[in-house]
Parts: sequence; C-alpha cells; structure tokens
Amino acid sequence: MTLSPSAEASRERFNSLVEDGAYGPGFTHPKPAQAFVGTVINELLQEMGGETLSLSILDAGCGNGAWLHFLHELAASGRTAPAVYGFDVADRMVEAADQELASLEAVVHVQRGDILDPASYRFPDGRETFDLLFAYDVVQQVPRNRQFDAIQRLTDAMKPGGRVVVFDHERWSRYGLRMAFRKAITAKLGIQLVPRYFCAASYPPLADMARRISALPALTAEVVVKGHPRKRALVVRRAPARGSKWF
Repeated sequence: MTLSPSAEASRERFNSLVEDGAYGPGFTHPKPAQAFVGTVINELLQEMGGETLSLSILDAGCGNGAWLHFLHELAASGRTAPAVYGFDVADRMVEAADQELASLEAVVHVQRGDILDPASYRFPDGRETFDLLFAYDVVQQVPRNRQFDAIQRLTDAMKPGGRVVVFDHERWSRYGLRMAFRKAITAKLGIQLVPRYFCAASYPPLADMARRISALPALTAEVVVKGHPRKRALVVRRAPARGSKWF
C-alpha cells in the first residue's frame, strides 16, 4: 500500500520503537488507562445489545494488539466470541499484534493500514463495516488539518446502531496546553522535557470535533471526561436502522 508522508513517518517511528523494545508482544497499557477504557467500553456494550450479541470490533491503529486483546475480553464476557479486526501503519506493530492475538479463540484479522485510507477498512473476509470502532492515541498522530477526516473515516465504517470511540488527549485542556509547551521546548530548543517521539503528536480538539460530528445526519457525539485524570473519550453513535432495536 502507498502511505501518505505523515503515515510513512509514523511507520518508521513506530517500527523503531518496536525494535528498541518500547513496544512489542507482551506490552500492556497502564492500569489507569485500562480502567478508563474498560468503563467506557462496558457502558457502550450494554447500550448496544445485552449479553448475547456477537460483535465486530475494529482497532484503527492497533499497535501491538494489546488493546484488541483487552477489548475481546470485555466483549466476550457473556457473549459469543466477537470478531476482532485491526490495522496499523507499522509493519513491526502488525507482526507484534499477530503474536499477541494468536491465542484468542476468535476471528482475528490484522493488516497494515492507515486510518485516513478507506481501503484499510476492507478485510480479506469481506468485512468493511463494524459495530464498534476504537482508536487509542492514533488521531494525535495524524496532521492536525486531517484529524477530522480521520474521525469521518471511522464513522463511515460504522454500522447502523454502531459506536466509534476515540481515546486521546484534548488539545485545549490544561494537560494538552502544558504538553504542547513542553514538546515545543523539546523540539525547538533541544531541552528534552518529553521523549522526543512525543513531539510528532498533535492532540486533537475533541470537544470541537464532537460538535461538528453531531451536526451530521444520523450521528451524535459526546466527550467523556470522567474516569481518567488526563485522557478523554470521544464517543460517536450512529442511529439504528429504521425498525430495528439496535441494528
């Protein structure tokens, strides 16, 4: 596949992080992040259809597969096993995700892909729309002038009655502004206040995005701010198909 210049830069950066041991099979996310994601996702699963529903889940920017493994465990509780899909721009991340997810008793498809590329949402089994789409610290890796496009790509691949949830930092929060200052000092003056690879990330304006999304047909959006000291969750809901309780 042909990647955009920004996606190619991300591919090189995250391949290097895997090779350096920062990510890879066995990597897990911090407990506060897991608790926040678990709370938000469990509430959405309850909204979406009770205890017997089988879901299709996509992690856009799946990294080493740790979040897909976590999401599978949440969704499989009391349900038939969900089908899980993921893509990532970094080859080494996809390799790590294949290893991480090999033990799951579920349909698993992981491939290279770019959140901005519609073709990345199409999988060899014919799947191209999903019940639950998930992105964690991925939109921040997209150039700021394409970040809303990335959210729209996710919503385009959402089934009627489905959900998109984007976990990221809010650009205009105290934390977002403080980190913007620290990244600028690190990048421009060489005084390392944050790891240098942090400087490639631009936190998205989640609250503004929620307002823009809610103005679109059949979509509503909100930003969940409780449950983590810094992280936010942008939750997008698509109306169910007419005559359906859910989808």
